[in-house]
Amino acid sequence: MTSNDTTGREKGSEPAAVITPERALVLLERVAAIYQKNLTEASECAAYLKARGITDVTLWDHHRIGYSNGKLTELLPKTGGVRDELKALDILLPNAQERFAGCVVFPVIDPEGRLITICGLVPQQPSNRTFLCPAGQLESGTASPLKTTRTCCLSALSWTA
Repeated sequence: MTSNDTTGREKGSEPAAVITPERALVLLERVAAIYQKNLTEASECAAYLKARGITDVTLWDHHRIGYSNGKLTELLPKTGGVRDELKALDILLPNAQERFAGCVVFPVIDPEGRLITICGLVPQQPSNRTFLCPAGQLESGTASPLKTTRTCCLSALSWTA
């Protein structure tokens, strides 16, 4: 049995690929667009948002709220390239499962309007909210890994309060 850190990686293991912030941005934008499209097809997720008073669908679009249905890997090539990069971003776990499967997702935008990462909220745990968020922002030419945390970006917290 192996021991995992908070990113889901085996302790001591490294991400499969090192990617530039520019490439990370392209990948995160694509993933966010897929998640945003998924929200329109996820009635249980829409019901979750509406139950919390977030009923205006134009707000969902404006803030690019999405849903991870766990099927991202079905849209990807079977090996290499993009999968390795998504593992480096912790969108995919080392076993190729999707980090945010079953989560409401919130893109995190920097002051310049760039998508810097994605936070996920596990809606099935309303009394013990679990967020999947970045350990840090994209910096020094590499993408930062994600970690599980109970405190996340302010935008996600304000949506779920």
